[in-house]
Amino acid sequence: MHQRSMTHHQRHLPTPISHLRYVLLWLLIAACGSVHAADTDAPPQRIAVLLNPPPYRESLEINEIRAIFSMNARRWSDGTPIRAYVMPDQDAAHQRFVQQVLALLPHQLRRHWDRLVYTGTGQAPNEVPDSDTMLQQLRRHPGSIGYLELTPDISELLQEKSNESLIIVDITP
Repeated sequence: MHQRSMTHHQRHLPTPISHLRYVLLWLLIAACGSVHAADTDAPPQRIAVLLNPPPYRESLEINEIRAIFSMNARRWSDGTPIRAYVMPDQDAAHQRFVQQVLALLPHQLRRHWDRLVYTGTGQAPNEVPDSDTMLQQLRRHPGSIGYLELTPDISELLQEKSNESLIIVDITP
């Protein structure tokens, strides 16, 4: 039997099925882009850094906040241990906090924490599952610091007497 020899160009001619694959891939990419664009049209929530108790400081420089959440600063000026609380990596508030306040990407911060733990030179911050738990832990532990999206509900919660020990820290450049 004699096989027909095909040129390189003939072997790579698109078939109707490969056209369909390209069209479907293009539609999928376009759909993902439009979903992402819709997500970014929502007004961004303000991220509030919360501190307990107020006598420590009412404002922190951005570099101090970076040092605290990168676990490089471990004690307040009076010697009290700093307890940093964070949300899970996948949480939208965590991602916004890391990007907007710390000017990092979440995976960069996670890699830094993992390195501290792996080398035995430090530990990762305390992770809490949600904003309610964040507020509970911040109220319970003097010297603690964390963050939340400052939604109307959270703002109202912070006005309650049970949360009077918490302050929203002003972030200075």
